[in-house]
Amino acid sequence: MKEINIIDFGLMGKQISALFYLLGYEIGVYNKSKLNIYEFEKQIKLLQRKIDFSNFNAGKINIYQHIEDLKNSLTIESLNEDLNLKK
Repeated sequence: MKEINIIDFGLMGKQISALFYLLGYEIGVYNKSKLNIYEFEKQIKLLQRKIDFSNFNAGKINIYQHIEDLKNSLTIESLNEDLNLKK
């Protein structure tokens, strides 16, 4: 299974994660605060209404408490453009 990491689970992070999940990726997610899985599921349903993913098997999502625990994979950060957040 292909792997990808997402840092920050805000609106953009949820949308990116939902897309890769539906494409069959194993997703590692790191967020400083508690994740809202309900909003992630809403993004999945929204994408499924707009795009046919029937040729793909759903992926897997792993939630990490520490950024150091993310696997050594392609990583997308979706933090706000605030340098203090990115430190």
